[in-house]
Amino acid sequence: MDWRWTGANDVANAFGTSVGAKTLTLRQAVVIAAIFEFTGAMVLGRVSTSTIAGGIADINSFLREPEMFAYGMVCALTISAIWNIGASYFELN
Repeated sequence: MDWRWTGANDVANAFGTSVGAKTLTLRQAVVIAAIFEFTGAMVLGRVSTSTIAGGIADINSFLREPEMFAYGMVCALTISAIWNIGASYFELN
């Protein structure tokens, strides 16, 4: 069983080219990726959250039953995890 996690995140593509071409060592690539991924999440994370909160799921529709909203979010997270693991297992980018 080969668990390379291709397509699991966007950093994998940068690792493959940078480390494969011996431009960076694996340690350097991990440090650079950690810095920029964290910075990107902190700077642009609010934009993604606003899109999901305002453009995809209307929280006001769930004021009477907030547990249904939570259930929907858990279902979406579970399905996306299964899809990601399955795609990685079958090496689908």
